[in-house]
Amino acid sequence: MTTYLNMSEEQIENQAAVVQQAMSASFTNPGAMLKAMARSLDNALSPLMFLSKIPDPTLSCEEFVEKSPKVRYVCECIQSVKEYHEGRKEPVSGQVIYANRGKEFFPLIKEYLEKVVGYAKKVPFGDVRLDEVEIIESGMSETRKDNVKEAFLAGVVKVVLGTATIKEGVDLQTRGTVLYNMYPDWNPTDLIQLEGRIHRQGNEFGYVRIVMPLVVNSMDVFVFQKLEEKKARINSIWYRADRGNVLDMEQIDPEEIKYALMDNPHKMVSLKLDKAMKMAMDEISLATENLKIYGEMKGLIYGYNTYRTSLLGALETRLGKLHHSLTDQEEKVRRFAARPDDFLDKKTGKKAEEMVEKIKNMIGRMENFLKAVPQDDKDLLDIIRSFNATYWDYAGLYEFESWTTNNFREAFSKVKKAERQILFARNMTIHDDLSDLKAELETELARKNDYLQHVKSEAFKDEVFNTVHREMASRASMRGELWEQVAKFKKLNVLLSYKSDNTDKIACLLPQTDCCDITTAPQMAPVVDVDYVNVETEVGELEQLPLSLPAEPVSAAAEPTGKDYQEAIEAFRVMVDLLEGSEREEYLEAIEAFEVMAG
Repeated sequence: MTTYLNMSEEQIENQAAVVQQAMSASFTNPGAMLKAMARSLDNALSPLMFLSKIPDPTLSCEEFVEKSPKVRYVCECIQSVKEYHEGRKEPVSGQVIYANRGKEFFPLIKEYLEKVVGYAKKVPFGDVRLDEVEIIESGMSETRKDNVKEAFLAGVVKVVLGTATIKEGVDLQTRGTVLYNMYPDWNPTDLIQLEGRIHRQGNEFGYVRIVMPLVVNSMDVFVFQKLEEKKARINSIWYRADRGNVLDMEQIDPEEIKYALMDNPHKMVSLKLDKAMKMAMDEISLATENLKIYGEMKGLIYGYNTYRTSLLGALETRLGKLHHSLTDQEEKVRRFAARPDDFLDKKTGKKAEEMVEKIKNMIGRMENFLKAVPQDDKDLLDIIRSFNATYWDYAGLYEFESWTTNNFREAFSKVKKAERQILFARNMTIHDDLSDLKAELETELARKNDYLQHVKSEAFKDEVFNTVHREMASRASMRGELWEQVAKFKKLNVLLSYKSDNTDKIACLLPQTDCCDITTAPQMAPVVDVDYVNVETEVGELEQLPLSLPAEPVSAAAEPTGKDYQEAIEAFRVMVDLLEGSEREEYLEAIEAFEVMAG
């Protein structure tokens, strides 16, 4: 369930400073970009975190919560769950707050939930007393962590605030009904692990809500969209052999970040136009360079083939001499073994034995290379490097000529660049007929120049202007006043009345009314689109509430490699490690089968 919240006035002021800092970001200055991203995420969580990582000792819990729309939204949602259960005169279910940032402010949230919402302190649990709101963080003793966990599972502790510590090995599923993710992580595997804290087998309740409140015009939304893209790719690997696990810096465009942080349409239009112009110019530069490479390609290929043929001849010559040397060295080993006193140097036999091993190793490498189809030029260069670095102690085993070797290395590098940049995309190699390629490259350059003229036109500017205004309208439609978003959450509190044993897990129906008891047949609504839930408005009409914003379209999947499969398998292993017993063994067998299939 994804909720979009408006910034407070203080957050808007802080965000202006973030945008100013982001303007200096570039691929050559990633530090400014990363700092701007971190400060925007901090500001989205709380404007007070933006100013200081440590809370002011005079700061009250009420002031802290009131100043942060995200924290206030979570606290009011928690209060609504508590009041729902109390209105039905039943035990209050458990809720989890996650934020891998700002743990220094957790005590203020805890105090607010106790002081304002009404959660109790010092409740007996076995031999200890615990508060109904507890914090799990790194540094706490394992004994206390286990006590808090067991008390939550028993329904004594009602709310747990946690950092990354709760993502692994802390199971809170028995009575947990809501998890609030207040700080989106970059890694989708982390998100899956986090959700697994309460959304797993053994939960008494039929429905669990994973709530991610996002602050509009902040890095919250940008990170969430990137997260969704990668999450979709992880899911798709089991169906389309795609990959996806970790968000790396290569996927973060500074210009994209600047755009995500902006709310001024004129600046957004200007940024889009500048980016389109730069991309068009870059495409022309690349097409021009491709034509230049093509013009040099005939000479490059001739030089490459000439130097390669020369080196192959030199390799075969040295291979023959290595065989002669091997015969001599083996004879020396035999003579030394039979009559060691004939040799003045008693180490002669040992040296001969070592030389025999060196020669055999080099002969093996050379013969394997000559037999290989195709022959890898990198292997050829590696053999030459090893040969030249070895003292052979045999007449005629001279180093490969450095002039020929260096020229071949340079030609090899340029030819491979030409293949990567021009030929491979057209399913061609240097061994194909390239006579028609020049006309194709010239046509491509002309097309790029035509597009540049289009980018400079008024029509293109109008297209960008209309695109930006549609995006601005979409952003505006996502957000809402805090009380409206809390009201939408409260409408789904009917889910709290459904236990695991009276929930249809096959049809995946979401209820519109409370469940009185197991024998009651409540009105149900089928889920047609997983991004929406049908709930009744106050006037009795049905409205569709978006539970999550669809991520931006994911580009077409690249052909997966062995590394891609391995990363996916490792990500799946992390999830399977959360399971226990026979279920875990079944999934491990499935992973092993997948590894065999992946080769």
